[in-house]
Amino acid sequence: MIETERLRIVPCDLKIFDALAKGKEHLGILLSARVPDSWPLFPESISYFHEPLKTDPELLGWGTWIVIDKESNTVIGEGGYGGKPGEEGQVEIGYGITPEQRGKGLATEFAQALITQAFSDSRVTRIEAGTLKKGDEALASMRVLEKLGFSRARETESTHRWELTRG
Repeated sequence: MIETERLRIVPCDLKIFDALAKGKEHLGILLSARVPDSWPLFPESISYFHEPLKTDPELLGWGTWIVIDKESNTVIGEGGYGGKPGEEGQVEIGYGITPEQRGKGLATEFAQALITQAFSDSRVTRIEAGTLKKGDEALASMRVLEKLGFSRARETESTHRWELTRG
């Protein structure tokens, strides 16, 4: 678990995945937190690491994390990493905050926690992220990455690719 000033950030272990599969109410009981209707933001990505984690326990912490607002004790987002560090020391981060909690700096706080956690592993030399090129959410994500020191590395047809290197 990672704690910041306003957030409790919990890695999805097998117990969390199993509780979520039973329903939000089971997850809320396990996390001792309220789970709003607006969560999850990306249901398909939440369970992405469930099966792989069963066969590779070292994935714990390198997949999905759940974000809980300490003050309201409410799940307000999810995100994490796209897997363990690659051969060149790279990891990818992604993050999302529920609509009713946006504009409060929580995405920046969450992303900073992911960066700090990743760089605490000596294998990690570069953190990557992607944003869409258009839309209000894309602009907000770009501002978060810029605030945190990321620079644009390359583009695809629909996305900007960003990176932050150690040091």
